[in-house]
Amino acid sequence: MNTFIEGTMKRSVLILTCVILLLVWGGLSAFQMQRDYLPPINNTALMVTIQADQYQADQVKRNVTAKVEEAVHSVDNLDNMEMNSFDGGLMGSFYFPSHTNMRKAENEVKAAVDQIRFPAGVKKPLITRVSTNSFPVMRLSLTSGSTNIDESKLRSSIRKKVVTELKRVPGVRDVRVTGGGNNGYMLTLIPAALEKYGVTAKEIKEALSSIHPIWPQGSIKENNGTNRQVILPIRITDWTMNKRDLSNLKIPAKNGQTVALKEVAKIDKSMVDLQSVTRTKGEPSVLLDVLKTPSSNITDVTQSINERMEMIPEIKSKMVDLTVLLDQGKEIDSALQGLIKEGLLGIVFTVLCVFFFFRNIRSTMIIALSLPICLLTATTLLKVMGISLNLLTISGLIVAMGRVVDDSIVVIDNMYRKRMDKVGGPLRLTQLANGVVEMIPAIVSSTATTVAVFIPISILGGMISSAFSGFAWAVVIALITSLAVSILVVPALAHLLWSKQDMGKTPEIERPAHNILQWAFHKKKWVVSAAFVLLSITIAVAAFLPVNLFPRGNSKDVAIQIELPEDAQLTDVDAEVKNVESILKNNSNVETYSSTLGSNFTPMFDDVFDEGGGWMQKHNIANVTVGIKPETDPDAFIKQLRQQFTLLSTSAVYTVSNQAISGDDSRLKVILTGADHKDLNKAAILVRNKLQMIPGLSVEGTASDSDESMKYQLSLNQAKIEQLGINVDDVLKLIDLYLPQDDKVTLSAGDKKIPIEIHSSAEEIPIQKNDPDPQKTILSQIGHEMFTTKDGSKVSLAEITTLKMDTQSVISEKDGRPFTAVTGNIVTRDIGKVTKQVKETMNNLDLPEGMEYSVGGISKQMKQMIAEMGAALSLSVLLVLMIVSAVFRGWYAPAAVILCIPLALIGSVWSMVIFKLEWNLAALIGMLMLGGIVVTNGIVLVDKIERNLAEGLETKQAILQGTATRVRPVLMTAGATIFTLLPLAFSGGGNVIISKTLGAVVIGGVISSTLISLLVIPIMYQWLFSKAKKTKMDQRKKLPA
Repeated sequence: MNTFIEGTMKRSVLILTCVILLLVWGGLSAFQMQRDYLPPINNTALMVTIQADQYQADQVKRNVTAKVEEAVHSVDNLDNMEMNSFDGGLMGSFYFPSHTNMRKAENEVKAAVDQIRFPAGVKKPLITRVSTNSFPVMRLSLTSGSTNIDESKLRSSIRKKVVTELKRVPGVRDVRVTGGGNNGYMLTLIPAALEKYGVTAKEIKEALSSIHPIWPQGSIKENNGTNRQVILPIRITDWTMNKRDLSNLKIPAKNGQTVALKEVAKIDKSMVDLQSVTRTKGEPSVLLDVLKTPSSNITDVTQSINERMEMIPEIKSKMVDLTVLLDQGKEIDSALQGLIKEGLLGIVFTVLCVFFFFRNIRSTMIIALSLPICLLTATTLLKVMGISLNLLTISGLIVAMGRVVDDSIVVIDNMYRKRMDKVGGPLRLTQLANGVVEMIPAIVSSTATTVAVFIPISILGGMISSAFSGFAWAVVIALITSLAVSILVVPALAHLLWSKQDMGKTPEIERPAHNILQWAFHKKKWVVSAAFVLLSITIAVAAFLPVNLFPRGNSKDVAIQIELPEDAQLTDVDAEVKNVESILKNNSNVETYSSTLGSNFTPMFDDVFDEGGGWMQKHNIANVTVGIKPETDPDAFIKQLRQQFTLLSTSAVYTVSNQAISGDDSRLKVILTGADHKDLNKAAILVRNKLQMIPGLSVEGTASDSDESMKYQLSLNQAKIEQLGINVDDVLKLIDLYLPQDDKVTLSAGDKKIPIEIHSSAEEIPIQKNDPDPQKTILSQIGHEMFTTKDGSKVSLAEITTLKMDTQSVISEKDGRPFTAVTGNIVTRDIGKVTKQVKETMNNLDLPEGMEYSVGGISKQMKQMIAEMGAALSLSVLLVLMIVSAVFRGWYAPAAVILCIPLALIGSVWSMVIFKLEWNLAALIGMLMLGGIVVTNGIVLVDKIERNLAEGLETKQAILQGTATRVRPVLMTAGATIFTLLPLAFSGGGNVIISKTLGAVVIGGVISSTLISLLVIPIMYQWLFSKAKKTKMDQRKKLPA
């Protein structure tokens, strides 16, 4: 090995040339890498949504859900399915194992569902696979900026034009519209006129469909007499269907006559297909969510979108105001620039730290040069592996910066020590090579242990692996590169730069360190006891820290959810939203606000890990997002809003939460099983009433519990109707008069499509203003409708039917077994505390015999991620133990190193307490990283102690001298890590997922583990070594002479 190291030092120019090539290649790779906000992650559940407007829950279950279950149950790898049949449609979730190819699963489910033949009135199923590519890269809001643009024009023609332009941008996959509609006509049929002329709604629909059914288009081909054919392409265009055309449309009437449509219907130009309403600052608006293709570069797409929007005449002339509510291209650029800036500051601090210990510019330059070599080489390999440049990979590279210089520092410190041993003599390659070779076992094993800490994250699979594999690979590649740099590049540069320089003197560290260690050995019981008492206190404090899955950072958004009873109409919800908007408009702390209400029957999701793949927005729930001014205190603002909302409607439930507290996904579910639907629904009301008493939890559905909507079913007595000789069609037609009939038809006028909604008014029933029971009044009038029997007598509808009542509007089943879910939103930072209170409440609840509950939603995600992280940590510890055991003979050296891993917890927990942080994925990743750092320090210390013992030094002297000589490299590596991560710990970035928490955890842990380990590892080593030696001597005494 010495010969190889000497060979590299003799070829310094070749090494430098290779370094330059690596730097150039790495720079080009970083510039060319695909940029994304997050790495590609797939949810392991698929959603199916099917709209069936005219079907009630039991009909949906029988005619839709059953067919879907039968078709999909044979799909490969399907774990289980949850189906929710409700009035108006179906929402289901198909669950798959974590390692499933979700694109393949999606195709198989689509193929199975496409073969189903649904009854009339059931729309085409929509299969949704949630991934990081399912989220918009831009969200745009369109509002009117001129009196020439009314609400109808904004939601229809302007919306169509902007969407068309967006879809033409390269890299745009889809544009989702909220608050859009189409210009068309509303026909309100006049019942009296229909009866007078003998016209039915079906005949009107057929007449509308027959308007201009043929729009001629083709080519005229004629011979011009000279044996040449003339071809003339021609088509008919530019005819717009107007109100006059519709008014004069002839409808077949009785006795072979016809009647104009205007005689039997009121015709109004209207906006149709408006299923959701959006407003920005109280003004009508249209929200556009832009999705990109998976392979496109996020910054290129968003930049092209911004340029294209500026070219639209209505936006350019300010007739339409365009507001960018979300631009992930700018966010990723800002985040990356922030991380790079913090990384560069970390490099500067690291260089200053190294210079403080070496007091030598050339030695410091060698360490400084190793940083860009490692990072750019890692970037190159990440690009080759197809990993994008996103927040997590960049964060991984910056986290690695605090560790990549460790090997170089240890090597150059030992080379420096060898160099100083020959002051005054010529610089010999053998001396420097020996300095490198002597440290190779230590740096190889220390790098291997740190790599072993992160490798499990990439290979175990699951949600943690999906999210953090890029982060882990960035760290692993950078560390392996740093090992190669410390063995190949650092010696060559040292030989090149040290050959003609007086090294000077470094600060005296060994003597003070030796004195402190001697004091610690005299007080070793007190030192070890103090360390473990402090660790015990720290563990107790850690148990009370808040637990939050994904922190959102410094978001200034406040979310307001407004829930009304399930039978509330869109107009009722709109009225409540306007009350809220009025309060926000008069609040000086509000910068902007936007409202969304209604449901367009598309799946909703705010997190790629949403349980079940997402949820369906209910028609009785509205959401308002409020942006407050920077100087406003969110907690005080929320408290003020809650007080104001108590003065509003008593039928609505208002939930106000801080988006920065519980993150994007704060939904918690309590799932009840083990009974029939009726008993489960009763229990759900009891559970909701109990859970809504928990602070920090807002429970959905409480608005409907006090005002249950009833469903009525008239069961025909077939035997009696046939006995009385009543025509059943007469019964059906009479009841049909009481039901409003809505239908849609689309007219074709050349290339244009004109939507028309047909509405027939129901039979009016007079209800008094103060009627205490209007439902009873309506049922009474219908029940008193009379029919003539075959003998001429009269019989009422009530006598030939049976009235049945039901309150069940949702039928939920998992693999065919009933369940019901109580859903709540966590509105406090401590998700773990709320989950614990939910479990305590449920345990104390007296549920019916046989009924069971489970907690899902974010609580389930949190459990799964902690379990996965625990598995990764356990595997890491085993790998580290295996590596350390392979490096050192015997059991006492590995034990001394491993026993000091928990000491890192002391600084980490107290730094979280000081900075008011919580346990989350960033903190757990930080603890993993700390394990590698602590073990690295332990290996460097114990390796020197073992060498001293091998050279014949007495045990205590070997420990003291070995530890003292390793204090400088240990402090330098710790200082490099601390100063590299210091900018991250004080980062103010709102969307940097892991920076602040991870920085604080690692810095605190490095400080505590370094200072304590320098004292505890030598003491523990001496104690374990003495015990092993004594055991060996006892065994020898027992051997026969």
